[in-house]
Amino acid sequence: MDYRFVVREYEVLQVIGENTYKEECIGIAIHDPWKNIDYPSPITNFIKSKYRRKNTSLSSQSNPAYCVCRFLNYCRDKVNNGDYEFKELLQNGLFGLKRKHASIYISDLSRRSRAGELKPQYVRSIIRYLNIFYEWLNEEQILNDKVNFTYKVKSINNGSTNEGKLIIQDIFDNGKLGTVYPLKRNKKVYKLVDFGANRYKLVDEFLN
Repeated sequence: MDYRFVVREYEVLQVIGENTYKEECIGIAIHDPWKNIDYPSPITNFIKSKYRRKNTSLSSQSNPAYCVCRFLNYCRDKVNNGDYEFKELLQNGLFGLKRKHASIYISDLSRRSRAGELKPQYVRSIIRYLNIFYEWLNEEQILNDKVNFTYKVKSINNGSTNEGKLIIQDIFDNGKLGTVYPLKRNKKVYKLVDFGANRYKLVDEFLN
């Protein structure tokens, strides 16, 4: 048993005028299995700044929160197992996090996807969340890895780029990192089917 990053639901009080409202939120905590206690993690600020302010739905907060927790627990497991690529995290913690750590994680997920264990779209959603997580780490001056963040416009108006939103260009799609990606979705394959009891009549009409 070891400390693990976990997702937790909690309530905050919002005061609007003379009224007070309860708002359900998603946070990230560190669970102590020996004391069975959850300690609030500052990483909750990632969810708060990137998702809660833009969308109050719990699912919009919980999906990236679970993604980050799985990734950080993966890193902890690698450290505990003595993995050479993750040894710097033992002393530096989150401040030692680099793109290569996420690249290794993404590659593992992609191999599982290629083996049929995970859906490709699930892995792609993880990649999107990790890009945003690394952007937040950089904004908070936690990321010591030199990363150039570039953006592109994603159209949201019937194919027109005049209206859209900025999204991060994938920082893990780099030849030096060697990130393995899930296979692209195959085009729909059309199969011949049996036309039932009238199949012979259909064949005669087709030949005639």
